[in-house]
Amino acid sequence: MIIKSVLALLCLITVVKGDLGVIENNIWDEILESLVQIAVRSIEKVLTETGNITLVNEPTTVNVTVATIVAGTLYCDDATFFGLESLSLPVEFKSDLSNSNISFSLTPTVSDGIGFDVQNYTADVGIANQIPLYGTNGATSLAMNKLKLKIGANVSWNKTGIFLENLQLKPFFLAKVKFTQIFNNPDFSSTVSNALSLLVDAGLVLYYIEEKCITCALSSVVQSAINGNLTDFWKNLVNDCMSICLHSQSTLVNAAFQSDPTNFNEEDLKNFVVSALEELVVFLEGRLEI
Repeated sequence: MIIKSVLALLCLITVVKGDLGVIENNIWDEILESLVQIAVRSIEKVLTETGNITLVNEPTTVNVTVATIVAGTLYCDDATFFGLESLSLPVEFKSDLSNSNISFSLTPTVSDGIGFDVQNYTADVGIANQIPLYGTNGATSLAMNKLKLKIGANVSWNKTGIFLENLQLKPFFLAKVKFTQIFNNPDFSSTVSNALSLLVDAGLVLYYIEEKCITCALSSVVQSAINGNLTDFWKNLVNDCMSICLHSQSTLVNAAFQSDPTNFNEEDLKNFVVSALEELVVFLEGRLEI
């Protein structure tokens, strides 16, 4: 409701200011900037007072299908998104209505743990038709000890539509994963939890080594999606990030920018997942007692 009100006022200001040219343009900009600050502070207050959000509070079964890679069913009767109590939403917002342009920077930050908690789940899922994943009366927790996401962009509009430009997304987080009752085996579940936490840590190391390339790629894909231009997402990604990512220290990143993933079919993707899982097992065997 708050966001709709701000957008409505933006439209009203854009129309009215054309009839009241005697009032300086920057007055309307200041009014809009103040309204946005009020809206963000109100949203922040609502979320921090909410704290936890109940996603599931009754028996729920979900059919899971991801191309030909993952298929099966998941059941749970208790799922919660937690950790909003320490959320802060610092925002910088600049309006230039006379040129149909606004710019903003938003940095959602959570100083304490935030994540998902699922209790009493039952899983019966297959991965690539080769790896079964099941369990009963289990629990899952995916928590980020700290979370910070810097978001910056310009928004412009004209008669043809609204356009997002120069989007910049820069996440920072520390994560931990915990599972119980995978294969109905507490000891194995502990090993899997440790393995996944290790992989998250390894992924974070890669992320911070390749931060410029990864954040550029993430920003480019999200901007293409928001602007309704996903059909050209790879072209946009290469144009936006080629100069950054070709200097990557990772052969994987370099290889990705020298190929075109839009040529991949489902069978290619399945083979890639199977190969990645096999390499994953080899990686974990060297670091965990499996």
